[in-house]
Amino acid sequence: MESVSKLFPLLVVETERLHKNECYIGKVTEIRKKSFKQQEMDTDAVWYGFTKYKFEDVTMISFGGLYESTLALVNAEREKSEQ
Repeated sequence: MESVSKLFPLLVVETERLHKNECYIGKVTEIRKKSFKQQEMDTDAVWYGFTKYKFEDVTMISFGGLYESTLALVNAEREKSEQ
């Protein structure tokens, strides 16, 4: 988890047993023994909040896909233009 979060700006987290057909995109901000915290990003590439996930609830983590990579680029460009 730590290595992947350093290499990829955004991760996609799925918790299918709890929330079927949903995924959560964001960046990992804290890793603990049994859980991690992620700052979430919405579909407009805007940061909006933090969520704590228990590792036992996570069914899949993906990264490097076109959608989340595009969100990261849009967010980075927006943040640059706001400076």
